[in-house]
Amino acid sequence: MVLSDVKTDENGEVRLSDYPQINRKVKTTNESAVRLLHQDLQAHGQKIDRIYAFATQTVQGCITYRQEKDGEKTSLPYHYEGHEITHLDYTRKCMSDILSEDIWCIIPEPHLGRDNVSLAMNRTLSYTLRIAGQIQEDIEQMRKENPDVRIVLHADCTGGPRHAIMMLINIIRLLQYNDVEIGSLFYSNWISSESGGKIEQINDVYKFYNLIAGAEEFVNFGSVKDLQGYFKERSISPELDDLLLAMGEFADEVKLCRRWRFVAAIDHLKQAIETFERKWENVEHRLDTVIESNDDVRLNDMLMFQLLPQIHKDYSDLLREHDPLSLIKWCLNQGLLQQALTLYTESVPDFLFDSDNGFITMTEDEECRAVLEKAYKEHGKEYTRGFYFLNRFGYGGETAKKKSEKAVQSALENQKKLLRPLFNSLVKEHATRQEAKEAFHELDSASDIVHIQNINALSDVFGWTCSLWDDAERINTPGPYRILQNLILEMYWKNKGAISRQQWSDADACKKRKSIIGFLKGQIQPQDIVRLAGGIGERGSFNVKWRLFDSGNFVLHTDPEKFNHIIDAYAVIKNERNHANHAKEQQGVFDTAESLIAYMQENIQDIESLRALRGDK
Repeated sequence: MVLSDVKTDENGEVRLSDYPQINRKVKTTNESAVRLLHQDLQAHGQKIDRIYAFATQTVQGCITYRQEKDGEKTSLPYHYEGHEITHLDYTRKCMSDILSEDIWCIIPEPHLGRDNVSLAMNRTLSYTLRIAGQIQEDIEQMRKENPDVRIVLHADCTGGPRHAIMMLINIIRLLQYNDVEIGSLFYSNWISSESGGKIEQINDVYKFYNLIAGAEEFVNFGSVKDLQGYFKERSISPELDDLLLAMGEFADEVKLCRRWRFVAAIDHLKQAIETFERKWENVEHRLDTVIESNDDVRLNDMLMFQLLPQIHKDYSDLLREHDPLSLIKWCLNQGLLQQALTLYTESVPDFLFDSDNGFITMTEDEECRAVLEKAYKEHGKEYTRGFYFLNRFGYGGETAKKKSEKAVQSALENQKKLLRPLFNSLVKEHATRQEAKEAFHELDSASDIVHIQNINALSDVFGWTCSLWDDAERINTPGPYRILQNLILEMYWKNKGAISRQQWSDADACKKRKSIIGFLKGQIQPQDIVRLAGGIGERGSFNVKWRLFDSGNFVLHTDPEKFNHIIDAYAVIKNERNHANHAKEQQGVFDTAESLIAYMQENIQDIESLRALRGDK
């Protein structure tokens, strides 16, 4: 609690306030809540073990009273048992019958000079950390002594300056985050001298923060744990109950990422939102009737109703007519990368073969179609049709298979042979990132069989070296290229002429730059350049071409060049997913989640553009 100063009248007497709930008059603001908590705990055979009291500069000072004499008001000291006394000491004496001296933990506000305002707003955060830190230290000690101890934190939000409640809420939230159970939160509300005061429990107001946090959690991560926790023991309508159920199902499917059940969960969520909104759309003055009706069901429904606009906004791609691409986009926007990878790998093949939206169809030759259907029936039943034909079908023809393997091997060797001299020449010419990127793209486009899998990473090498030419000191501050820099350093330290790891941190920046540039100019090995590029691999489009189209089994109904670009990207993304999901030792193409998300988003835009092109035709 934040302690309040003691209120006095013009006769030098402490003001008394009557609180019927504790059947007594109290002399200090905080006393009413503490006594009610003591009373409640005592009824259950428990007690208050520790009091944390924040004492402002005012509370640390002596009590005074204002008296008017000869038309002027003067401040006089208040005497207790013949002596002056501070607000803090007086507060403790008032509660000495229920609280012993040793359970008080006083956290004083520091005196920071004559002009400093007591409990200034701009110092609220630092005081929050000070108080929470003190409590957390004690809690850690209690748990060290007894790992199974149950710790419950109560708070009186009445005392102190008006913004003190903000500080207390911050402390409670911080400690709740650190797994402290929150008990009773009090606010002593003085009504009148006739009816006395009322000590309110404001836990419901505090729990509203949980409701907001739960809505944010659902919007950002598709998780419904906090929302369900908030409404768990509250009276709600059947429509809200079904909405929470639908949100829970959706949250489960986000975690499990089972494509068809994911779609069913979205449909249930959409229907539940529409039903819930329809229940209230024709009720006039919805918010006014909450107060008038004193109806808990209506109140809780209206709380949820206020949260729906943001859910609508962030789930718009899903709540409209959705397709596989909209599901993937939503996962990427929410940062659910593994879910997006799974949906992308499994959904895009079916999209490409879809009779309405896709670009690939079986040949019209009836005999050939029968062979394809038989192959799917015998070998592809565990897959969807699109996934089977795009990823599994057509590897059985030995002649075509050997021919493709030979072509791939030859193209790989040629690409690796050309990559190193190009890389070295670009370093020697002080190429910019953009110049290097254009040169790598030109080399890459020369082969329709294999491709450099991460041209961006190679281009970033030149972005980093550009920064070194400008300022050698930048070699000591990794900045945006930190992952790439660490990878290059690991390669660099394997060379005989390298500055050793032990000497690196103390070496002169210009010496480091010269040594690294020299390494990139000629000492870096071809396999290291390939590693920086995420590898050189067979184009997905080449693989699909010889398996599906060269045989005449399937027909393409779109721009071949744009389609090949999409299939190449699909193969890269599928391989990246396999690196993550199947414990493969090889390095993936992407160093950061952001680069992979951007790559996937760009590829989805390409697919949508191709679909729009087909629609135009």
